[in-house]
Amino acid sequence: MPRVLYTLLFVLSSIDSVSCSILFATTGENVTLQCQCSSICYEDLNRWVRINSDESLQMIDSKCKKSPCRFTNRRINNTWVVLTIAQVESGDSGRYYCGEHLRSYIEFTGKGTVLKVGDVWTHSSEVHMLMEWMGEGGNPELDRSKTQTSNSSQELMSEWMKETDENSKLDWSDFPDVEHTELRCVVTGLSAPWVNVFWKSSRESWVKAGQTWSLTDTESGYRVESRLQIGLIVKSDWGEMDKDEYDYSQDLQKKMDKMVEMDEELWCQVQVGVNLSVPSPKFSFLQQTHADPEWCNQVLYGEIALCALCTCLLTLLTLLTCLRRQYKGSEPAAAEASPTSDSCRDVTSNITYAQLNIKRQPRTDRRQRQKNRQEDRLVYKTAEGLVNPIPIVFSETGQNITIHSHINGKSNYLNDIAWYRVRPSGKLEHLASFNDNFESKLSRYSGEFPKDSDAYLNVSSATIGDSGLHFAAFLSDKNIKSGTSSVVAVIDPKGLPVMQVFRSRASGTVLCELKGGGPHWSDPQWEIEDGEERLKLQPKAETFVDEHGAFIRSSILSLEGGIRGLNCVCQHSTGVIIRTRVMQDSEDQCQVLLYLSPLAAVMLLVTVTASGLWAWRQWKTDPYKTGNGQQ
Repeated sequence: MPRVLYTLLFVLSSIDSVSCSILFATTGENVTLQCQCSSICYEDLNRWVRINSDESLQMIDSKCKKSPCRFTNRRINNTWVVLTIAQVESGDSGRYYCGEHLRSYIEFTGKGTVLKVGDVWTHSSEVHMLMEWMGEGGNPELDRSKTQTSNSSQELMSEWMKETDENSKLDWSDFPDVEHTELRCVVTGLSAPWVNVFWKSSRESWVKAGQTWSLTDTESGYRVESRLQIGLIVKSDWGEMDKDEYDYSQDLQKKMDKMVEMDEELWCQVQVGVNLSVPSPKFSFLQQTHADPEWCNQVLYGEIALCALCTCLLTLLTLLTCLRRQYKGSEPAAAEASPTSDSCRDVTSNITYAQLNIKRQPRTDRRQRQKNRQEDRLVYKTAEGLVNPIPIVFSETGQNITIHSHINGKSNYLNDIAWYRVRPSGKLEHLASFNDNFESKLSRYSGEFPKDSDAYLNVSSATIGDSGLHFAAFLSDKNIKSGTSSVVAVIDPKGLPVMQVFRSRASGTVLCELKGGGPHWSDPQWEIEDGEERLKLQPKAETFVDEHGAFIRSSILSLEGGIRGLNCVCQHSTGVIIRTRVMQDSEDQCQVLLYLSPLAAVMLLVTVTASGLWAWRQWKTDPYKTGNGQQ
């Protein structure tokens, strides 16, 4: 069974807003975990539960009566309790929750505390700083050339265009003095999804814990992401702003996590172990401006035009020389040679030049070689798939949902079953409890006590807030037995998916996300533009539910360079495609200048030299200049 629950349960929200953290420890030391009760802490009712790495929930036996005790529960006051673990081991790693053991369920509080014995950094771990791609081709576009149902695709196109027009009314590009972007701190190759991500600034002692989530386990390790929305006000004279610009800037500041100055640097600090932190590359709008010089494009296009002009001029000189020799010479006296119509004869040296026709290789072979070269330039960093992935139950808002959970060995427990939901923030919530007398906690949840090991929960009038991971558990006084889990993703049928692409300048890492797409949308795929053809790459994407309950598909890869046209595409069941083009940025184009500039200089020198020699030879052979043409 894959460790997907182990991954999804350790989705963190802002650490500065709730009592939720990751505690790193070394083997053999004593560790104390704190937890706040929901109301008043009753020591007799207090229970500690740990979610292990193998998906199981284990009740901690903290009521030790014989010394020495590894787990000790102690109440500090009416609202706080602590759990002390003596001489921690690697098997003690997990997320710990405290709660009150009521009649048929445990009411958990808070979002738990993660304990990691050791560190999660490996030899393949990396920290990337990604910025939202807003360059040329960065805006998603719809392609309906492969639609199968004209009416549905036309309706989807109309809705998408309508929503795009409404969003464009407050597009930041309409106000050149206002900029904003979204940063992503991406950590890959981890042995476990347990890291603390802190955002830092160079201008002030400002530290922020961003919204963080972890993705499924892959062959290359776990991946953890954290986002930060930042804005920049360039204009310093507020008196020159009109009302629309001023209102937009004020609205922007409310939505951003931080407003920064032009030269202010931001980076993320990732804690991966005890006294072990790894920083990411730094970002600043000033660096971004310098990294995108506009003269690179102008010089590059100018040099390309110069090379093309030199090539045309050299070709013209060659043709003129050949034609001049052909018409200047006389016909041979004897048919010593029989040149073809495509031959060019030099009568001075009496040598016949025959045309050499070189056949081009078949187009398919050349395309295949280009395809192979393009594929060799890509290094995948995507999920390879799971043997038994957790099932995803899709539903639209307002519909009813049926969730299934299989539990083994229920006969060893009391006749009570409880359903729980793990929110994307990590909060563990009790939803409903059932026994032989059929008891439901909330009116929207219904079900019955299972006759066998299969439990079902019916949720009526689903909302976005119902998204998350659900499972059932049998409960006894000293133990808890959890069943299989399912991820519920509630989609708004009136909403349209949003595609975002993020890029890293330092490592060439590219991330593509589709947010809000339901089961009718495909996972993000990659296209390489090869002339008129588009080579498709279909790596396994990773899926998760973010802190707002939105279902997200994500794919990440690393570019080694040399790829000019790269697209991220998602296709609807009707055939409609959302496509975002990832262009090679100006920094890469400036690198091209290093190779193109010497070539352009050499071609210019050869062209000038050849033109001078041709003009000098024409002047030498002109009969009017030599006197042979005088009457």
